[in-house]
Amino acid sequence: MTAIAAVHLLDGSPVGWLDELAHDAPLAIWAESGGPGDDVRLELAASTVEIQAKSGLRADDKLWDALLDLARGLNAGQIAFGILAVSPDSSQTVRHRLERDLRLIGSGRTDRLFEVGHKWIARLEAQGFDPVAISRALRIQTVTATDGNVDAVRAAKAALARHCGSAAAADQAWHVLLEGAHALIARKGRWDLLAVVRLLMAAGVPLAPAGSPGGAVAKLIAWVNGANQDFMVFGADRPIPLDDAWNALSARQIDATAMPADPAAAIARYRGLEPQGSGQERERTYDAEFVGRFRRRAVIVAGPGLGKSTLLRRQAQRYSDDGYPVLKVQLRKVAASLAAGETFAASIVRHGLDGSGIDPGDLPDVGGDGWVLLADGLDECGGGQDDVADGLSRFAAGHPQCRIIVTTRPIGYETVSLAAWPHYEPVRPDSSSATAHVGRLIEAIAPEGSPLKADGDDAARAAFRRDGPANAIGTDPQLLGMAASLIVRGEPLGGSRTQLFQQLFSSVERSASVQATRHAVDLALAQAVLDRLGWRVTAEPLGGYDAIIKRVTADIAALLGTTPLAASRQVRDAMQFWEQIGVIERIHHRRMPLLAFVHKSFGEFAAARHLAEMDDDARAGALREIAPSAEWAEVLSFAAGLGLGTSVVDALLGEGALARAVTIAADPAVDLPSDTAERLGETAFAALEQGQREPMKIADALVTFAAPSRGYRSKSRRAARCCG
Repeated sequence: MTAIAAVHLLDGSPVGWLDELAHDAPLAIWAESGGPGDDVRLELAASTVEIQAKSGLRADDKLWDALLDLARGLNAGQIAFGILAVSPDSSQTVRHRLERDLRLIGSGRTDRLFEVGHKWIARLEAQGFDPVAISRALRIQTVTATDGNVDAVRAAKAALARHCGSAAAADQAWHVLLEGAHALIARKGRWDLLAVVRLLMAAGVPLAPAGSPGGAVAKLIAWVNGANQDFMVFGADRPIPLDDAWNALSARQIDATAMPADPAAAIARYRGLEPQGSGQERERTYDAEFVGRFRRRAVIVAGPGLGKSTLLRRQAQRYSDDGYPVLKVQLRKVAASLAAGETFAASIVRHGLDGSGIDPGDLPDVGGDGWVLLADGLDECGGGQDDVADGLSRFAAGHPQCRIIVTTRPIGYETVSLAAWPHYEPVRPDSSSATAHVGRLIEAIAPEGSPLKADGDDAARAAFRRDGPANAIGTDPQLLGMAASLIVRGEPLGGSRTQLFQQLFSSVERSASVQATRHAVDLALAQAVLDRLGWRVTAEPLGGYDAIIKRVTADIAALLGTTPLAASRQVRDAMQFWEQIGVIERIHHRRMPLLAFVHKSFGEFAAARHLAEMDDDARAGALREIAPSAEWAEVLSFAAGLGLGTSVVDALLGEGALARAVTIAADPAVDLPSDTAERLGETAFAALEQGQREPMKIADALVTFAAPSRGYRSKSRRAARCCG
């Protein structure tokens, strides 16, 4: 009987035992309920029915005891309906006469009853119960399921065949349900639709989407699982399996009220430059993969490059592995839908099923127990953020058993609607784990037949040698992925930070070149826009999005010899191109849109390239302006590596920044003419002999600067003497 009910639960169809009383399609099944029926309870959409099962029943005390138990439950309001399920070997008096009389009494007729009907009325009146009200809610149902060839079992298997695709699979499913029903009875458990779907899927029973609740849920679980098996690594030519290259992240709980109001502090937090929480809080870390497993609400706050979207893919994969139906949505799309008048619930279902081929009407109780909502990018909702957050809050209140995990950047996350939810911040991976992670990435990215397929660890160790420049990106998952792609292509990471970022940026542009060809984008113009964006954002990191676009548009108009109006479309198209590539992004602070490079160093490299493209007079003026500023130090280093070594060194010497000049000149990426190198070396040695400030910094850089040239070896020893 439990297995039969489970088939209807899977099918979404009525069992048919409460004809003329209720639509008895079960939503859940209890075994050994402990209620008036005790044997089985069915949860329906708007009511509850208890079932008492008896075999070989006669019109004796066993009959009346069973019926009166149900009557007491009905009279007390514990249940809405009661069913006495009897076997075919029960007496005709029970199966036909009393079954008929219950219907008559329930309709208010007592004039043509059998003797057993009169006895029933007498027993109800003796208990003080209303015979009409009680009988109206009772049914006697003969269940012909005592062996494998009877009608109820054949009907159940026919329904299963529609779901499983074949009679053989239906037989397997029926066997699994029977075994599961015995276990359910033994533990006095409960099945809902998800429990039945998981039971069958775990046993390897195929569930075809047959336009039914069970088929739709099974298809959703399988679709989400298949769609989240891999992720993209920048520079790789194909998706990478998550299981092969997942880098486990830890997370710590943070104070949701501690988001900085100051724009500069907000940018620093976005960049991951501002640690959160006390030392005690930092010690309480959790496996980020399992956030939401034990506390059903979570907001994950993470800046660029930490892999929050990849983390959601991993969670979607793991939840669906465990049989949870998952809706994974981009909240900016939900915000647009809300603005167009769609309800929050309808929007998340539509976007969460986009591409699945599943009819939302086939999915029962979306957001109920066992469901998971993964919502990415709350900060990207712009002016609709409060509406989306309110929708999340209301949905959570109406679906308390649903797990809801929201991601957001720290900057632009300003709503207070989710302040009571636990907030977590991913912890940057320890740089000591970078080599192992890059090794796994190399093996996952390398094509079949490549020696790197089995030797990724060795290649990673060679690239991430102790004190090597690659260790500078050891805590950034996205940059580590780019480095792995470079290694697979046989390209060195370089001997300095400048060379490293030259290589990383070349990887970005290689990907951009492919996309530009595919989408007919003028790559040269797009690069010109990007370089000017880098310059403007470095100059004004808190400049408004529209203001920066306006300035860049004016620059491009001058470059093309056209009007700003004519250039504006080209600039916006180029910006959209770089946003899609993943180099720049629009962020918000206090509802003001800002522009940021996903990695600050990419913006600085683009700015350096813009500096290199200027004419001599413009470059000289720009260098005089930026040389004194520490904010431009990285730009100057990159520019020196792009062929501006002499100009950068002279600008720094003009500002008295000798230590910075020697440090930049010591970079292997910088190729100084011999006369400039000689002049810088003599200036540095003279400064050391005169005891100027920062002697150790100058000497250390000078040793590196002089070592490649035999002509400077003696001078490097002289530098050591000067430092005492």
